[in-house]
Amino acid sequence: MSEEKIELTHLTVQDSLVGIMLGAMVSDNSVARRESDYIYFFVRHLPVFSGYDEKRIPALKELITGTIKVENGYTVYYRLVLKALKPEHNKLA
Repeated sequence: MSEEKIELTHLTVQDSLVGIMLGAMVSDNSVARRESDYIYFFVRHLPVFSGYDEKRIPALKELITGTIKVENGYTVYYRLVLKALKPEHNKLA
């Protein structure tokens, strides 16, 4: 049985917060299983992620990984994340 592929047309505040964690995880080109497990743990247990569809995480990871590989990729990545955050969420990030 194949997993449903999720298309990200826009990032939510929760996507942005997960995206920050994913960006830190993939930035060193060495993705440890433990890091991924922690992200899923946080999404399942922290109130800020209440109602978040964790099926979005693989698509988000793919988006971020692809983005940071291009020239000026980190700048594009930060803009993507910040665009979805409202000023009151900056402290969460």
